[in-house]
Amino acid sequence: MQASKVSVEQITAASRLGWWQSLASVNKLPFAIVFGIFLGLTSPGFDQSWLAWCGLAPLLVLLFVAQSRNEALLCGFCFGFSYHLVALSYYLGLYPLLWMGQDNWVAILIAGLVWILEAAHESLLMVGFSWLVYSLPMRPGFLFHRERPYFPQLLCIPIIWVFFQWLFGSVEPFLGILTDQLAYSQFKQTDLIQIAKLAGPGCVDFLIIMVNVAIASCLFELPTTGQRPVDRVDLLSPRLGALFDLSVAALVVLCVVAWGGFEFHQLETQLAVRAAAKTSVKLPVAILQNNVTIEQEHLKTASPLEIAQLYDDLGRNLSVALMVLPEGAVTATQSQSGHLLDSLKAKAISSKTEIIVGSVEKLGGSLVNGARMIAFDNKEREVYVKRRLFPFLEFIPWRNVLDELPESIKDKIPGSKQTFLRTHITQLLTSVWGKIGVSISTEIIYPRLIAAEVREGASLLVNITNLAYFHNSYLSKQILAAAVFRAVENKRYVILSANTGVSAVIDPAGVVQSATYQGKRGTLLDTVQFLNDRTVFTNMWWL
Repeated sequence: MQASKVSVEQITAASRLGWWQSLASVNKLPFAIVFGIFLGLTSPGFDQSWLAWCGLAPLLVLLFVAQSRNEALLCGFCFGFSYHLVALSYYLGLYPLLWMGQDNWVAILIAGLVWILEAAHESLLMVGFSWLVYSLPMRPGFLFHRERPYFPQLLCIPIIWVFFQWLFGSVEPFLGILTDQLAYSQFKQTDLIQIAKLAGPGCVDFLIIMVNVAIASCLFELPTTGQRPVDRVDLLSPRLGALFDLSVAALVVLCVVAWGGFEFHQLETQLAVRAAAKTSVKLPVAILQNNVTIEQEHLKTASPLEIAQLYDDLGRNLSVALMVLPEGAVTATQSQSGHLLDSLKAKAISSKTEIIVGSVEKLGGSLVNGARMIAFDNKEREVYVKRRLFPFLEFIPWRNVLDELPESIKDKIPGSKQTFLRTHITQLLTSVWGKIGVSISTEIIYPRLIAAEVREGASLLVNITNLAYFHNSYLSKQILAAAVFRAVENKRYVILSANTGVSAVIDPAGVVQSATYQGKRGTLLDTVQFLNDRTVFTNMWWL
């Protein structure tokens, strides 16, 4: 009887087809592509963050009116593909590939192919999202119902989004490098993002998607045709209910922003009081941004001694407690006598300074991408070993597939020549001031990795990265946005040290205290505090 009732309602609604419903499947795809491009402009680098609050609504409307599951999946893929083509266009920054010995036209093809393949890869998350949105029996509003359709759209659609983007998308087998999450588009909205300390960045995404669902309902309900095939649980008319839902969603966001503003000012005051009372000392730090290009490093257009001398010049006459150098600054060559490593050890002793430096070295006969603490007492300290490797640059997934490729192709893939060892445990570096949690490169985009360090006792967070592979692309801004969220989630200062920029110091409220220019050589000076407070999100070990 229930199935019959639903069928009658659907036929009645179909007899009042609106403009959206009357479009053929092939005519809906251009809309999905165009609106996906608009949503892509929300990513850091394009900085159109306001589009995040309405940019997903057109896709939701297309899913609401889809005539079949295949149509919904196709619309989802086209929307996600165009979105990621824009948001991940930093992959085009791989060009030129002179350091790999590739001609310009070959480099353009490789960069374009990587860009397209990764956009298609990450679009699979949007396909899964579209499948569940289309398939689950949902009705408008915030309330569940005991009869089919059971689920409220304004709660379930955001949950589906968070599941795919933050849970499924971040698992290692998926091989996702999700630097373009919608939440990161809001990294400058300090009041809003304070909610991340309660439930992580997925909470910000939840709010964004909830508003998009409410807008999509208005777009679908307010015209005089094309009403929904089911009634609301709250018995409001479809149009009045859509406006009510949008009002409630907006009110929730305003309440979150108001609470976040209070938390922000309270935290800033707390940090100032602690510094004045000397319960948490402000320590001077220096970030050395040498701006060594990938061509200088691999083609030896600058000798190792010249690079070591540049670092020595940047770190000269600095009265700081901590100095940070980027990922891979110390290589096998720079570890030799008279090179960078010896220079840093001498500087640590003479200046009574602790130095964190990225190193590529062998441990137990295996190559690792790590970070070392060089202390002024000249004692050997722990080495941090990277936990999440970058696919194809640091390791090759599906090695059996690679073995089937011709040698001429395999030789062009960096990870085929040297594969890095990784660790599965959380490691901290020990300073005289406290424990330091380190992450390397894109590890900063994984909230669980960083929160695990804080649970282990990290009082300061440091990320070292080398983005020279991507030249002057805006990937550095997406890394900066992720670092802002890690600072808020864990209530820690974050030091971001990037070889070619952007380097920055971020306070626990998510404020970028200072930052360098991209593509410039220089030293960034600022102060940080070692903190021991824990947030709700930090304690949520199951996330």
